[in-house]
Amino acid sequence: METAVFVIWGILPSFFFLMALWGWLEGLRSSTKKRTDEVRDLLRQGAFILCCVAATFGLYRLIVTPYLNPILEPFVPPFLVQLLLLPLVLYIGALLAGPSKEIKISKAPYPTKRRRG
Repeated sequence: METAVFVIWGILPSFFFLMALWGWLEGLRSSTKKRTDEVRDLLRQGAFILCCVAATFGLYRLIVTPYLNPILEPFVPPFLVQLLLLPLVLYIGALLAGPSKEIKISKAPYPTKRRRG
């Protein structure tokens, strides 16, 4: 059961890297600034999740398994601890990394003209 959770943890950053690769390949066909920014954001998010997954794996192997599992095992199943550990590390990582850049909505370049009547 432990291996299944580790595989799921590995799939999460892989998804972002595959989406970035897809966006990069799409950008080769039509070079636009928006596509480049999207790929950069996906790579940044994938790297963040990969770092969190590595920290979670190390935390689970070095701290949770030898020290916390013997204490928590009578009350909480180990599988539940594994499932909740990655979201906890992602939350703490998000607090440490800070907020993402501010989204600014600009004025539409060609506002639609409505007919009155």
